[in-house]
Amino acid sequence: MPRKIYIFITFGLHVIGGTQMYTAGKAEYLRKRGWQVYVFFAGPREGTMPIPSLNQYVKSGGGLNFLLIPPYKRGIFEQEWCLKEMLGRLEISDLKNTEIIIESHQDSHGYWGELLASRLQATHFFACCMEVYRGSPYSYYEDNLDFFYFKWKRNELIDEGGTVAKLFNGYKNITAPLVEMPDTVREQDAVQDVYFPLEKIPKLDWNICHIGRAEKDYVEYVITGVGALARRHPDKSINFIMVGQAAVRKTLLEQTFADLKNVRLTLLGDMVPIPRALFSRVDVVCAISQSALFAANEDVLTICGSCTDEKRTPGVLGYDTEASLYGEGTFSYLEALENVLVKKLYVGRKSSLPKLHPAEEAYEDFWKIVKVASPVKEYFTERLSRERIRDWVAIFPFGLIERNQRIILFGEGKISRDYRRQIEAQSKLGKPYCQVVATVDERPEEFDDTVVGVERLKENDYDMIVICTPGEKGIATYNAIVKIVPHMANKIICDFMPLGV
Repeated sequence: MPRKIYIFITFGLHVIGGTQMYTAGKAEYLRKRGWQVYVFFAGPREGTMPIPSLNQYVKSGGGLNFLLIPPYKRGIFEQEWCLKEMLGRLEISDLKNTEIIIESHQDSHGYWGELLASRLQATHFFACCMEVYRGSPYSYYEDNLDFFYFKWKRNELIDEGGTVAKLFNGYKNITAPLVEMPDTVREQDAVQDVYFPLEKIPKLDWNICHIGRAEKDYVEYVITGVGALARRHPDKSINFIMVGQAAVRKTLLEQTFADLKNVRLTLLGDMVPIPRALFSRVDVVCAISQSALFAANEDVLTICGSCTDEKRTPGVLGYDTEASLYGEGTFSYLEALENVLVKKLYVGRKSSLPKLHPAEEAYEDFWKIVKVASPVKEYFTERLSRERIRDWVAIFPFGLIERNQRIILFGEGKISRDYRRQIEAQSKLGKPYCQVVATVDERPEEFDDTVVGVERLKENDYDMIVICTPGEKGIATYNAIVKIVPHMANKIICDFMPLGV
């Protein structure tokens, strides 16, 4: 029987979050079905995980902090060392009789995953597990949209709740995913029927609960909203319950509730799983994303956070909104809490949210994605592995040009010189990626005899033309070339990709 290996390349395991819960649940699901599971994660090489089932992946080698930095930020020899570190842990002696699937969750994880997949001839899926993709100083998504476009075309880019549209944001007019499985990026069943001593949570007038990671931006406004509610209603006793580590909010909690005699603070810490009985003592939950969905699934009114407007909430999930992550801020948290607890606007109304299915059903849906992925073994490795020197203007569009193509570079200058350097560097690693048959410019007299005029385009010894001028000038150049060689209209690459690092 062929060996089956599933590799996760993911976030640190030392915290509880949606992706960590999902990885834990899916890993157990796969193990029960005969897969050998490896979890490569960015983080420390030791410690005890708050999700117990993930401890085995720390004991088997621990974190790989190089996953935080894209491979192209490292030299080719350092890249090789990092890849050997992962390959050594896998100990695969017979690739022909081994089925390998790699699933990565964050930008730099995906770049390493692609390089690893090319070595193993594995299928590599990238699941969009982030909340913000464009304009973030802490990510490398925007610098490598051509990589994600490549994965999108191969049905190896997994959308979750509209994340693909946010990733591309109009790039190449992509507005929708080819593969959309909103339930695939799902946690394990976070709420279960386990014992919980209810005396830990006395029932006061209003029991308000926050579930999730306290470091998320919106949590500050949940805390201050509860404080404002307590001041507005001093006659009401409030039990503010926090599930998840709250140490990062210690100062804010002390400042907010120090002078409030009507507030009791109950910090429960991490709870894996969350006892279903907890919700019998809660009047309202504040949460975001999967935590909000799980709470709402327990028939508790759940005020949902928004990752695009941390100060305001879309309202109660299933009543005011069905967006658990990207909802439009409508109410302050004080207003939302009053709508639930004081005005009782939702009494007698029915939630529009469908009941969640067991997580195992979502994991089963993943095989639908596997079936529609491209059967051709092809990898986007050149640009991801090329060490990016900071004085380069642009990166050669390897992803848009097939191997062994004969190309003409149009427009001599720093961009064309950088392109040639990158092609030459790639050739040093083995067989040349493509052949530059000529460099053409409208004013060849300004350069040496290695640059020729536009008449060269009329010859038929090349396959593609790569424009080496950016922006509007590149578009004008494209139009001029088409007038000279109209039959090449679909063989002209006008895709200037700035270095962006």
